[in-house]
Amino acid sequence: MDVHENDETNTDVSIEVHQNRLVVSGEFSNVESREESGYAVRERRQGKFSRTLQLPPGVKHEDVKASMENGLLTVTFPKTTPEQQPHRITVS
Repeated sequence: MDVHENDETNTDVSIEVHQNRLVVSGEFSNVESREESGYAVRERRQGKFSRTLQLPPGVKHEDVKASMENGLLTVTFPKTTPEQQPHRITVS
């Protein structure tokens, strides 16, 4: 998940696991100044974001790891074992 646009953007990210759902949320703010045709132009952008993803069955919240490098958020968790995957039942 790409969570910031450039080096001047401040991004505060929070990650939670609740009821087998991974919730990534945060806020960002950016102030940009430039000269344009003899005028000083200042733009401010800010906002909130939130994404919720269903985790596979059997993932323990202690096993979820996250890292951010160059604005790219990487969340990892172990694969589920065959015993933890749902079983298919044929209808006769």
